[in-house]
Amino acid sequence: MAPVVIAIQRDSNGAGLAARLYRAPVNYLGGMDPSLLNLPNPMPACDTDANMLAYGKTVFGALSNHQAIGAEIQRLAMMNVADAEALQFRIETPLAERVRWEALCRPESQFLAVAPGCRITRLVSHISEGCIGVRTYILPLKVMAFVSAAGIDPRPELDELIAQIVAARAKNLPVEAQIYLGDQELLTEMRAKAEPGFRFAPIPLSADAMKAEIKVQEFQFLHLFCHGGTALGVSTLEFATITDTASGADTGSVRLVVDELVAALEVQKSSWMTVLNSCSGARPAQHLNSMAFKIAERGSPIAIGMNDPIDAIDATQFTRTFYREVLDIVGKALSGSGGEVAEIDVSPAIVAVRQHFYQMYQNQPPGAFGRWSLPVFYENPVPLQVRSLLDAEMKARVDTVAEALRNLPASTPNDVRDQILAILERPPAVPVELRPDRFGRFGKVDNGGNP
Repeated sequence: MAPVVIAIQRDSNGAGLAARLYRAPVNYLGGMDPSLLNLPNPMPACDTDANMLAYGKTVFGALSNHQAIGAEIQRLAMMNVADAEALQFRIETPLAERVRWEALCRPESQFLAVAPGCRITRLVSHISEGCIGVRTYILPLKVMAFVSAAGIDPRPELDELIAQIVAARAKNLPVEAQIYLGDQELLTEMRAKAEPGFRFAPIPLSADAMKAEIKVQEFQFLHLFCHGGTALGVSTLEFATITDTASGADTGSVRLVVDELVAALEVQKSSWMTVLNSCSGARPAQHLNSMAFKIAERGSPIAIGMNDPIDAIDATQFTRTFYREVLDIVGKALSGSGGEVAEIDVSPAIVAVRQHFYQMYQNQPPGAFGRWSLPVFYENPVPLQVRSLLDAEMKARVDTVAEALRNLPASTPNDVRDQILAILERPPAVPVELRPDRFGRFGKVDNGGNP
C-alpha cells in the first residue's frame, strides 16, 4: 500500500506551520485543505521520558486538529507488524525541518515511530532530474566511507562498518568497500590485514580532493563519520586529516560544504543512499537534519542524518543496527529481482535503529531517553528503484545516453531522440527493458495526491 503522506507547509501568514493530508488510502472530505498547527515555541526538550512524551503528544494534538489527519494517525497506530504501513512527512518549508515529527505520540503514551505497525520517514517535496528513475549497478555493490571525526576514536565505527559488510557477504550479497581514514597508525594496520574487496586510503587533504573522489567512484552507499555544523548559513561536514590527528587538533581541516557534496553526487549518479553519522564535536552544530534534506533532494534518493549531533558510542550503535538491517533488505531484494527492476524500501532499517535506542535508554541515564528520535530518514517521492546491468561498459553506455536525452530541450523532435536511443542498439545491443525512454527516464514518477 502507498504510504500515508502528511504535507507540512507554511501557514497563510508565513510565520507558522500548517498541515494537510497529501495522500491516504481513501479520499477524505477536506483532506487536502491545510489546517494551522498551533505548536508552542519553544517546544519541550527531547531528552527525558517525560519531556519526550510531552513533545510527542503536542505534535499529535496539533496534527489531530485536522480531522482527516487525526483519523489516519489513529488508524496507523492500530496496525500490527504484518500490516505495517509507512507514514511520511512531506517537508515543504525549511521551518518544518526543525520539528521532530518522529516523536509523534498518542495520548495513550504510544510513540508511533517505535510501534510495530508504523514507519515514520520524511519526504522531500522537490527533486532534481538526477534523483529520478532507476539506478543501474553492476555487482559487487560498493560502500564508500570517510571515517574521521576529530577527537573521536575511529576504530569502533570502522570495526562495525566492516563487520556488517562481512556479514552481508556471508549471506551472499557481493559488496566491497573503499574506506578513507585520518589516522596513520590505523590506516597502516588496516592495509596490512585487509581482506579482499576492502581498500583503505588516507582522508583527502582538501574538500576539492574529496569531491573529486566522490565524483569518479562508483558506489551505492556513502557513509560519512565526521563532525557537522552550520556557520553563517552554510552547512559543512568536517573531517580530520592524518596531520590533524597526529597533531591532536580539536577540529578537522577538511570542511566539505554540503551543497558541494550534493553537486558531486549529482555528477556521480550511482549512489542509492548517503548516511551522515555526525558526532558531537568541539563546535556546536545546528540544523543537521537540513543536510540530509538537501542530499535527498538532489544527491542521493535516500539520506539519513541526525536531528542533533550523536554521541560517538551511539554513532557506532547506529552503524551496527542500521547497516545490518539495510544490507539484509538489499540482499533479499536483489536476490529476488531476477535481473528486473527492483524497488527497495529500506525504511524498516530506521525503525530497527529507533527501537534499539528506545530499549537501550529506557531506564538510564534519564536525559538520554530521547536519543531514539535522533536519526532522521529522508527520501524522495520516487521509491528507490535499481537494476543490474551486465557489465561496466553497458552501464556507461546506458548512463551516457540517458543523460544526453535528459539534457535535450523539451522541443527536441522525437526522431532526434530516437536516433540517440539507437546508440544502444549497436553491438552488443542493450536489452530493450534496460533502456531509458525518449526523455532519458526510467521507472516511476510520483504525481502526489490520493490514489
